[in-house]
Amino acid sequence: MRLKQFSGWAAVSFISVFHIFVLISCSRCVLPGSDDFPDSIVFMSYNVQNIFDDSDNGTEYPEFDPAGGEWGTSEYNTRLFNLSEVIRRSVSGGPDVVALQEIENRRVAEDLVDNYLKGMGYRYLIVTDTEESAIQLGFISRLEFDCIRVHEILLDGQITGRPILEISLVSDAGAFIIFNNHWKSKLGGAEETEPARIAAAAVLKRRIFELVSDDPLADIIVLGDLNENWDEYSRTGEGYITALIPLEDIVLPDPAGPILITGSREAISCVSTADAAEPESIVLYSPWPGEVSESGSYVYNDTWQTIDHILINSGMFNSIGFEYESSCVLKDDYLLNSYGYPLKWRTETGYGFSDHLPVILRIKRE
Repeated sequence: MRLKQFSGWAAVSFISVFHIFVLISCSRCVLPGSDDFPDSIVFMSYNVQNIFDDSDNGTEYPEFDPAGGEWGTSEYNTRLFNLSEVIRRSVSGGPDVVALQEIENRRVAEDLVDNYLKGMGYRYLIVTDTEESAIQLGFISRLEFDCIRVHEILLDGQITGRPILEISLVSDAGAFIIFNNHWKSKLGGAEETEPARIAAAAVLKRRIFELVSDDPLADIIVLGDLNENWDEYSRTGEGYITALIPLEDIVLPDPAGPILITGSREAISCVSTADAAEPESIVLYSPWPGEVSESGSYVYNDTWQTIDHILINSGMFNSIGFEYESSCVLKDDYLLNSYGYPLKWRTETGYGFSDHLPVILRIKRE
C-alpha cells in the first residue's frame, strides 16, 4: 500500500525549515475529493503502552531491546495484531482517524497499516521523531491531512517532554484542527512534574487562541494522554495550580498557563483580553465531568484515572459544519482483566493490550 507519509525528522523540518511552504499548503480551502467527505467521522485516541519494533535502534527501553532476549519479532507482531484488533473492533469499519501515543517510530505505524489493517483505507500517516525520546506520537487516517505542525514544549528555556502534533482536515464544510498530545507523566512526583504539564497546556492554549483569533468559527479537537485528570485540581485538594482546571473551580483570576475545562456546553468559549496578543481564557468542553459514564481510562493504585482526553472548543457546537455528536471510553470485556482494569501488555506472558483504554469521539455534519 502506498502511504502519504510525513514523519520522523522530515516532519519537524517540514514545519520549522519550510515554514513558507506550510503556510501555502494551509491556504487550500478544499481537499481533492472533498465532495465525497463523509458526513460522520469517528476518532480514536489510544495510548498503546510502548509498542517498539524488533530492531535494536539504541533508543528503546531496556525491556524492549531485542538484544536483551525478551523482546523480538514474535512479540512485536503480537503487539501489532492486538492493536489492530482494538482498532477493527472499536466501531463498525474502524475509526476514520486514530491518534496514537507511545509508538517507537514510523515503522510501527507503517507495519500496523500494511500488515494488519489492510483494506481499511488508512492511506495517510504521520509520526513524530523527537530526539532523546524513545516513544513518539502519530496519526493514521483515511482522510488526507492538510496543515501539519509540531509544537515543542519549553520549560525554563529548555525543550521538555514530547511535542504536540497538530493536523488539520479540510472538507467542503470547512476545516477542523486536531491535536495529539502526550504530556509529561507524574513519574518523579505529581506536584514536582506539574510545571511540565502546565507548559504543555500553555503551548496548546496559545495555539488555540491563534486559531480562533484567525477564524472564530474554527472547529478544534484535542486528543491524547495528558497525564492529568479532568478534576486534578480538586484531587490535589486545590493545593497547587494544575494544567487542567474545571471552570467551576476557579475562584482566582484565570491562571496564565492552565486550560479551563467544563462539562457544560454553554460555558465553553474563548475570551480575549484588551491586549489581543494574550488569551484571557480558553474554555474547552470535556465529556468526563458528566457525559461519559465510565469511571476512567487508566488505573493507578487501584484508582481509576481520567487522563485520556477529548477536549472540544465552542466551534463544535455552533451548528455550522461538523458538530460534536458523542464520546465514550472503549471498555469492552476483552480489553479488561479479571478485576475489570485495563488488560495491559506483559512481555513475560506475551499477552495483553495496553494499560490504557481507548477513547472514541464522533462528529457529524450539521
